[in-house]
Amino acid sequence: MGRHRGSARHPLVLVAVLTVVAVLLAGGGAYAVWRAFDEPSPGEVAPTVTAGGGSSVGAESVETTGPGTTGPSSSTTSGSSTTGSSTSSGPSAEATAALQRCVTTVRAQESLAKAVAGSAASWQTHTDAQRRMEAGTFTAAQTAAAWARSKARGPADLKAYATANAAVKQAGQGCADVDAKTAGSPLAAKASACAERSTRLAAVQAAGGKVQSEWSAHIAMMANKAHTNKAAYHERWLGMVKDAGPTLTAYRTAAAAAAKAPACTA
Repeated sequence: MGRHRGSARHPLVLVAVLTVVAVLLAGGGAYAVWRAFDEPSPGEVAPTVTAGGGSSVGAESVETTGPGTTGPSSSTTSGSSTTGSSTSSGPSAEATAALQRCVTTVRAQESLAKAVAGSAASWQTHTDAQRRMEAGTFTAAQTAAAWARSKARGPADLKAYATANAAVKQAGQGCADVDAKTAGSPLAAKASACAERSTRLAAVQAAGGKVQSEWSAHIAMMANKAHTNKAAYHERWLGMVKDAGPTLTAYRTAAAAAAKAPACTA
């Protein structure tokens, strides 16, 4: 009987031991499983602290804030999309209006430059005839013919200049602020080209204005020739021929520079 009872206790101890082992194994497995699921994924690496004390998040980092919600990466993508839309948008109304004002000014300046070119050609012909006659390369008849041709164009030159000059004054300084108004817009390059063209045409306007002044003065002088002392008339005329040389040279220099200016379009 005693051996029978002792044998009965051994199975109970064995069962208890096995139960403890099973629990421990189960706990270890659960812990292992918990550890496996708790490990950070490659995309959840902690931010790297920069030298400035801030943190930088890699391009692949995603901070989960809730079901279907993402952190930094989502905001970056959204920001990029917004920037893209802003960049691809057209010019502002202010930039468009500024460019148009500049174009209007340039067109008026171009018309004035054309008018000045006509006056310069007439004045060049008129004064050159005197020089050539003095140099012996023109006969008196050739000189008189050249004077007659250029004198006949005088009234048309005066009218063309007056009309074009009035248009320039009305247009005003339309290119003065075009670069500032279009900075950073798709129209910036066009604005820059128009502004440069306007500057060069302004030089033509200044130099051409002196040409026009001399030519206009001589046209008026010719109109009053019958009432002017011949000696005084001739002396004044020779002085005009001398002054015309530098004036016409300065005009030609400005006109040549304007001819190389970039085109201006809206």
